[in-house]
Amino acid sequence: MFTKYNQTNMKLQLKEYEVELKDEITWGDSQKIEDSIISSAKMKGDKTGDMNFDFDGSSILRAKYIAMNCVIIKIKKGEEEVPFTNEWVDNLSVTDGNKLYATVEEITKKK
Repeated sequence: MFTKYNQTNMKLQLKEYEVELKDEITWGDSQKIEDSIISSAKMKGDKTGDMNFDFDGSSILRAKYIAMNCVIIKIKKGEEEVPFTNEWVDNLSVTDGNKLYATVEEITKKK
């Protein structure tokens, strides 16, 4: 899926882009990703003592963008460098988007 080309970075080849990625993230980055999900969960108690939770499902997408932003170092289309934006990710094909996120997830889930 990806090839390691030096000690701390790897390259992922997508259909039209080459993406340079960190080999791992920092502890602080992992906390940003977790916080984006956890902060969207709201606990509500009622008079019966039952605890209910509300969860904003869009936090999962926000966490994916944050994870990609933490991991992606550089994006190139040919010789041209392309900035990372959520819009850039949104415009990838499903195949490339899934390939990219699977790699990012593998990196962010390292313990």
